Amino acid sequence: MRALIDSPADGYTLMLTANSIAANPALYQPAPFDPARDVTPISLVGRVPVVIAANAASGPDTLGKLIAASKGKPGSVSYGSPGNGSTPHLAVELFARAAGIDLLHVPYKGAAPALTDLLGGQIGAVVMSAASVDPMADAGKLRVLGTFSRSHLASLGNPPTVAEALKLPGLEVPV
Repeated sequence: MRALIDSPADGYTLMLTANSIAANPALYQPAPFDPARDVTPISLVGRVPVVIAANAASGPDTLGKLIAASKGKPGSVSYGSPGNGSTPHLAVELFARAAGIDLLHVPYKGAAPALTDLLGGQIGAVVMSAASVDPMADAGKLRVLGTFSRSHLASLGNPPTVAEALKLPGLEVPV
C-alpha cells in the first residue's frame, strides 16, 4: 500500500487488494493512509464469499451445533482466520455478536496454516474465503457449516447462509 501511495500518480502503478484497504485505517492508529484521499479505485475484480468450516471427521456438523457448543462453554470453541483484522476475522466477530456467543480467535499468517491446524485438531473451525476451503471440502476433509453469501453455494454442498441460521437477512461478507 505504501509503495502505491508513494508512487507518482501517472497511471503506471496499480494495486490489486482485498477488503483490507477498508479495514486497515480503522485498525491501526494513527491510520496509515486515508483511502478516500490516497487511492483511486478503478474496478471491482470479484467477490468471494467467506465461509465457516469444520473438520469433517471431528468438528461440529452444523452452525447450530457450533453455536450450542459455544453457549454451553463460552470461549471453548476456537476458530482460525487468515489474521487479525482480516475480512474473515471481522465476519466471524459479527457472527459471534449476532449469535450471542464467545469464540476464541486464533489468528494465522494466511489460510494455509489455519487449515493445517484445523485438520490436525488444534482448532475447532476456520473462517476464510470459499476459495481457500473448496479443495479440502471437495476431498471430504472439511465440512462447510455456513456461508456469508446471499445464496447457497452448490459447489460447497449447499450449506446454509449465516443470515438464514441467525435469521438476519442481508448478512453478507465477501472477500
